Amino acid sequence: MELRQFKYFVAVVDARSISSAAHHLHVVQSALSHQIANLEKELGTVLLLRGKNGVVPTEAGVLMYQYAQTVLKNVESARQAISTAGREIRGSVAIGIPNSTASVLALPLLKAVRKTLPNVELSIVEGLSTRHSEGLATGKLDLAILFDAAPHKGFDAVPLCTEKLHFVSADARALQAYAGLARISLKEVAKWPLFVPPLSTGVRVLLDRECARANLQFRIVAELSGLRTIWGAVKAGLGSTVMMAANAPTAWQGRNMIVLPIHSPELERHSSLFQLGNASLTPAAASVKTLTIDTVRELIDAHRWPGARPSPA
Repeated sequence: MELRQFKYFVAVVDARSISSAAHHLHVVQSALSHQIANLEKELGTVLLLRGKNGVVPTEAGVLMYQYAQTVLKNVESARQAISTAGREIRGSVAIGIPNSTASVLALPLLKAVRKTLPNVELSIVEGLSTRHSEGLATGKLDLAILFDAAPHKGFDAVPLCTEKLHFVSADARALQAYAGLARISLKEVAKWPLFVPPLSTGVRVLLDRECARANLQFRIVAELSGLRTIWGAVKAGLGSTVMMAANAPTAWQGRNMIVLPIHSPELERHSSLFQLGNASLTPAAASVKTLTIDTVRELIDAHRWPGARPSPA
């Protein structure tokens, strides 16, 4: 097997089309098909299924894709490490950060990278943690912050922090009922109409799991994924929500909004920084990884990440 075959195969799977991959790679389609056929012959198995709508990897093809991504990443890491030895770190790094974490971490991390690694091009991809695990597996991301509810197989991780879930409401009845309280039980939370994040998100998985254990059922008003939409709906008194304290606008807390940690049981979300297992990081990615860990610790120590505490190393 040759590195060229790995590169070609990954391009075909990403494009779901041999002709599109050939155009992207600037090679003749017949030559690309020939290389894929040679790879299948050498491995003794079919890697791609061809159809009218393009190509899709077989089960063996999915494995081949994952191994090819790992090999290509390790080769690129070695190339960058050798070529930049003794010089300033350069390169591009893509990190996936969930929406709820990005509101606290994205800007401080960007500032830290610009200050410490001026020649590194940082790509911060915000979105759902489930999308980020897919991005890691397919090699589109170098690093990603995932939660304890996310799939961990095939990844290496460094614990970052633990956050408590909070009940957030601007409902006048809730403000009156819980005035002066320092926390609220999950049973009480279940009494209020709630805006909740979509299924499979870290917060939603945690909520559904603990409700099932306590034999409770939430009164769900709507599923919302955008923080600004949730804030606006809560502020308008259309319902309450459950989120991390860091995501609740501090300007609204006090007379107009309550933000109470949930207990009985306490609901905690554990965040970790993940990378693809068995794949070496480039010098740029390794440096961003270190900066991410340091930035999280600095934010918590400076009390700029409400409701969070460092996870043990």
